[in-house]
Amino acid sequence: MLPAVRMTEHFGKRLRRLRGERSQKEVAAGIGVPTTTYASLEQQETVPRGPVLQRVCDYFGVVPDYFFPPVKKETSPAREWLREQRSRSFDVAPTIATYSLSQASSEEKEKLDNLIGTRVGKS
Repeated sequence: MLPAVRMTEHFGKRLRRLRGERSQKEVAAGIGVPTTTYASLEQQETVPRGPVLQRVCDYFGVVPDYFFPPVKKETSPAREWLREQRSRSFDVAPTIATYSLSQASSEEKEKLDNLIGTRVGKS
């Protein structure tokens, strides 16, 4: 959903809540817009942008994000994928990583392989 569309769903309600007991005429004068313009904002016929939105926010002491409701993101597909990954069995051989600064001879590598194989159950 686009931010402007999301904003119009709740903008008027939040604006009316902020106005409280003050008249539309009083708030419109404080914001510096005609009363008819302010009324159209409360009726969600228009949505302020740029400087007008900033004046509304400054007048009421709120940030522009106040007028944007939180977005609920659908996470079900991600959860299902994670459950599937957790339930899968992976048929792979155990892996042990080793590191050596010097090059080991073939004989040393074989001894190490036999030693590790004995420890992890490899025969």
